[in-house]
Amino acid sequence: MIRLAAVLWLALLPPQEAGKSAVRFLSEKEAADAIVDESMEPYFSLLQPLEMQAKTGSPAAGADLAAQRDECRKRYRAAVREFTEDEKAAMAATAESIGKALKEAYPFFTSKPWIFLKIDSAIEGGMPHTRGPSVVVPAKMAAAFAALRARGADPAKSRLAQTMIHEMCHVLQRAHPELFVDLYVNVWGLVRAKGIPSDPWLDKVQIVNPDGPDVGWVFPVKDRFWQPLVVLKDGVERPAMPRDFLFVGVAREKKGDTFAVRLKGGKPETVLLREIPEYAEAFKGSFANFHPNETFAELFAAMAMKDHIADPGPPVVDHSVLRDWCRKTFAKAEKK
Repeated sequence: MIRLAAVLWLALLPPQEAGKSAVRFLSEKEAADAIVDESMEPYFSLLQPLEMQAKTGSPAAGADLAAQRDECRKRYRAAVREFTEDEKAAMAATAESIGKALKEAYPFFTSKPWIFLKIDSAIEGGMPHTRGPSVVVPAKMAAAFAALRARGADPAKSRLAQTMIHEMCHVLQRAHPELFVDLYVNVWGLVRAKGIPSDPWLDKVQIVNPDGPDVGWVFPVKDRFWQPLVVLKDGVERPAMPRDFLFVGVAREKKGDTFAVRLKGGKPETVLLREIPEYAEAFKGSFANFHPNETFAELFAAMAMKDHIADPGPPVVDHSVLRDWCRKTFAKAEKK
């Protein structure tokens, strides 16, 4: 099914001139289907009531959780928008510039087509994200591309381009998850924890990341393991995204073949990720260190911009290890 879906998406792409990046902007009708497509990985089927409220602005109506999730899907479908011609021109030019700049160093990265869909900025807190092979662009971000280009500036040399690179990383991670396990485990020291058990408290407050719904990762520190997660603040009646989100480590302990939740005061023990020194040091330079997919996307995008597009000055973090890994892993273009 996944392979068939990918073929269908690629079949929709218009012919491109040799050497040019493939860029497609989904129509409102196409976007309405794409935004709720879970054929590559689950998303809406994992959401909980408080989270749906935070991500859409109001509680999702429904007699049970399944009905509430269906209502949430309807809200996302209703929120998709058409790109303007100015937005398309600015974003296509930016994608083309990124492709030219990174093609020699990272041909695997640039061999992926760009597929964009536009959504109302009230969804997901106005944050860009991805679904399947598509980059989901908030309306305000799309407008910012057009506005920057209208002023005579080049969006390809702005933070907007860095965000595009970041989101394309998530498209790659979803299509080729096995590629990144080596980095996460052998370079960053994370431990794979498939099928990691949850907890009633976590079920209520845990936030599903659309770019990393698989949270089966833990980081070893002395006698325990820390699972990085995003959770809602305690006691918030009307949660909003991202205002009421916290980046925490959930304490786990090895028990047989799994990692059990470590309780404290009757609920999972949690600590802000920035207050776990070993974790903060291992993932320094990454603000979005609550999932390895986010850490990679953030660091790669910053490195790519500095090395090949627009050098902002001295780096905040040494990218040499990541650069070597990416040069090796992204050395060949993906086979068509």
